Amino acid sequence: MNKFKDVLNAFEDKIQNINPFLLSCFNHGIDNPEKIKAILKKNRLEPTEDLVIFYQWKNGIDKSKIVLDYRAHFCLWGIFFPLEYQEELYQITLEMNELYFPIMENRILINLDIKSTNYGSVFLFDPSLQIIEPKLLFNSIKPMFLFFIECFEQKAFIYNYECNGDLEINWDLYNSLLIKYQLL
Repeated sequence: MNKFKDVLNAFEDKIQNINPFLLSCFNHGIDNPEKIKAILKKNRLEPTEDLVIFYQWKNGIDKSKIVLDYRAHFCLWGIFFPLEYQEELYQITLEMNELYFPIMENRILINLDIKSTNYGSVFLFDPSLQIIEPKLLFNSIKPMFLFFIECFEQKAFIYNYECNGDLEINWDLYNSLLIKYQLL
């Protein structure tokens, strides 16, 4: 699976098999890549090719379908909201992280500073966890989704349908897989 689109399709297949509700919450992707680029470029950000593919694939989760429903999570880092919502969030947090664009709430950020050696890398930022400076997680979005797929395959992530379908995490397995994919 080299192409990012193939990785996203594999992730979608995985979710379809284990949590069809989540898949039903996704918005359709943004067909026009120029629209995605324009939203980011008006904020002086240079989107990576994978980020454009990401928003063409799906444009986040429809907020009206998820009111406090943890089945809409596919990781512990937050919810993948639409590009337009993430842009608003970026504007609010601009002073703290002007080089980073949020892709999952304001916790998962992508470096869109084309001059940076970490351009396209994915970072975790969560002051509630005492992570007050962005911490490198993955070299790009692709290994992040490969990580998600393997977490579901290896049962590091499990939806507990006996308890409202909440996403549960096997922390030992999660941590070992995270180390594996951080190196990609």
